[in-house]
Amino acid sequence: MQSMLPPLPECPAGREDCPVLAEVLHLREECRRLQELSHTDPLTGLYNRRALLKALEHEMERTRRTGLPTSLVMLDLDHFKQINDIYGHEYGDEVLRRLGKFLKKNMRKLDIPCRYGGEEFVLVLPGTRLPQAVRLAERLRQALNSGGPGQPTASFGVTAYTGKEE
Repeated sequence: MQSMLPPLPECPAGREDCPVLAEVLHLREECRRLQELSHTDPLTGLYNRRALLKALEHEMERTRRTGLPTSLVMLDLDHFKQINDIYGHEYGDEVLRRLGKFLKKNMRKLDIPCRYGGEEFVLVLPGTRLPQAVRLAERLRQALNSGGPGQPTASFGVTAYTGKEE
């Protein structure tokens, strides 16, 4: 998501060590940081539900305009409450962090991985037909479910939006 900040101004006093310019730079960086926090899940580093809803709106409009489908994969970690109960919440948090890294590593740059809530995740796949999305979900499921004892498994659901009334 791009920043909407205007170009950097020049110092009104024409000084190189301009205190006003330094403050503007500081505020600009703080705005960038806050903007990032507003659409990023702090635990996983993935987009949050707010960003998901905005991305869906954008991608559905793109699908209606271009005719290219947008697919959606929902992933839910199996028995996550038991993972927290048996291994503790710190371990559960680490599982979620690792899953965030795993998803980022195993998806295209244009895909939008989001933490929907708790142990539920949504993957928005622009320009992706249903069979391709199913293949991605199966590949991710197999990779996650081969982790061994104490490693999480996940269940997946997949759909595609074509923009056509059905």
